Amino acid sequence: MTAQVTGVLDLPGRLEDVTAGMQHGEQARIAAGLPMKPAVSDDRLAIIPLLRAGDDAVTASYLIHPSPLLDALVALFEAVWERSVPVRMTARGGESPDDDGEPSRPPTRDG
Repeated sequence: MTAQVTGVLDLPGRLEDVTAGMQHGEQARIAAGLPMKPAVSDDRLAIIPLLRAGDDAVTASYLIHPSPLLDALVALFEAVWERSVPVRMTARGGESPDDDGEPSRPPTRDG
């Protein structure tokens, strides 16, 4: 599962990365207003990239092992996941219905 920060799909190659992940069964969602993009692995490990405003590359990251901080990051991820918007792909050559029967949209840079 991947929760993307609004605007992250504007980064070169990121839309293609998300699409490739989804083609392999990954779920992706778009969330607005997040100050960081942590990665959480099976409630055992998290990585928080250090990226300041104006930086165009991550120069370091925090690695979080089992701890109350990891528990808080997992809870934050789950809360953001529930409030974010699912990214959906369409079948080639046309639209495919979502679970609710409505046509789905391909991932776009607009979110």
